[in-house]
Amino acid sequence: MNPFVIEAWARDVYFSHINDAGLLPLSPTPSISSPKQRASIRRSLSPKSSTRRKRVRTALDSIDLNRIDMPATRSGSPTKKPRTARTPSPKKTDRDETPRAVRSTARSLTVLPYAQALSAELATTRDTENALTLRDPETLSSSTGASTRSRSPVKCVASLHQVGGGIFYSNVTDSGDELGEIGQQLLWDLSDTSKSANTIPKRLWDSDQTFREDVGRHRLPAFFFDRDDKREIDDLKREYASIKEINEASRRCEEECEPEAEWNSAVHGFLLRLIFDHEKDDGVGYRSMVSDKINPRWLPPHSSGLSSSSRMIDYGIFLSGQTTDSPREHLQRRVANRPELVTPSINHTNRLGLRTKPIAISIETKTMSRPEEEARVQLAIWIASQIERIKALFPNDKPDKTSLSRIVFPLLYVHHSQWVVMFARLDPNDLNRLNIYVGPRLGDTATLQETYCLVHGLRRLKEFVAASYCDWWHDVLDELCC
Repeated sequence: MNPFVIEAWARDVYFSHINDAGLLPLSPTPSISSPKQRASIRRSLSPKSSTRRKRVRTALDSIDLNRIDMPATRSGSPTKKPRTARTPSPKKTDRDETPRAVRSTARSLTVLPYAQALSAELATTRDTENALTLRDPETLSSSTGASTRSRSPVKCVASLHQVGGGIFYSNVTDSGDELGEIGQQLLWDLSDTSKSANTIPKRLWDSDQTFREDVGRHRLPAFFFDRDDKREIDDLKREYASIKEINEASRRCEEECEPEAEWNSAVHGFLLRLIFDHEKDDGVGYRSMVSDKINPRWLPPHSSGLSSSSRMIDYGIFLSGQTTDSPREHLQRRVANRPELVTPSINHTNRLGLRTKPIAISIETKTMSRPEEEARVQLAIWIASQIERIKALFPNDKPDKTSLSRIVFPLLYVHHSQWVVMFARLDPNDLNRLNIYVGPRLGDTATLQETYCLVHGLRRLKEFVAASYCDWWHDVLDELCC
């Protein structure tokens, strides 16, 4: 509570005690409408007012009588220089002087009765809450997030080296040997699609002149065309229309400087629905993760002894099962039959709908005004916590966890319209060290041709989740059953 309200309450208690003792006549609380009235009431209620003495003034009668004989004016002496009028010099400011607090006008609240002071305090609180409500939601969330980040020991990419056994960012090499056999093949395929290889549907190019005009080039290199796409022409045209809507929304968000929420709704979410909105058929789905916090139990420790702050991402691609043509048991059913694996969840977040669905790909989106370093820190803490959860699945009597280093965890960083893929992998020689390799740019939602590259890159990631990632999880479950 405001200290002025407490002081007003104390004054009311003091004067009520005096009134009960009969020292002051009881009277209703005066109406305070001006500073003069408040000063008058303060003087009348002051306990020292009755003992105040008047200041004695010196008699000036004799001086006045002597002034009668004095000349009205004095003649100036010729030997003296005339005095020049002095103007006050400007006050010099000392830059090293200690700043002093300015006397606040709120001090006037101390002369108010307790009821009026409390009413004024409540009115001030309501005004403050209304001002916060009128603030822009993205600005308010950013300031709240900034205050949370300031209390975390992990504030930049360099500080990630002190998290757990160390989290290190580096660029992926051309060969991709550091990603292992599974990750290397995925890198090669994504690098091809980022260069527009096999991204333009050949059937649509041959049959639709409008499509050729929208691409903007009358002749394309032969390796641009996807001749293996056997979908019906109507399906290709529907996909083409959806991609054009994504391009228009992306350019609008760019030109109008839309916030992250609008980008996610109009552009990124639209694109993900186009690729991953067939969960029942493909066994791979996506969810918005903006409100899913990391379970504090799985947060990696910091060398300072403080816990890393929980980080949230925007989207997650998860494995809900597998296609019916696989001879192996349905993964989700197999996980659900092991209560110790899903208590509270097989993931590092306690979202109920994902208790038996392992997260495979994590996506963080940012607008032009937000730094890339912030996204890297978020993705690093997120994936490190996920790996900590997977490590905890292994009992203590099974120290061999080399299977954890065979897989890579794709990460997607979206900077307004551009999509970049990264690969997180545990070091085979030190399973406490996590390496994150920055890969190629998958595409851009601002242009038609770049969006086709992005669509094919996301489809390749979808195949990776349904095949390689699913098989790896079955291998992990086989090890846990032994």
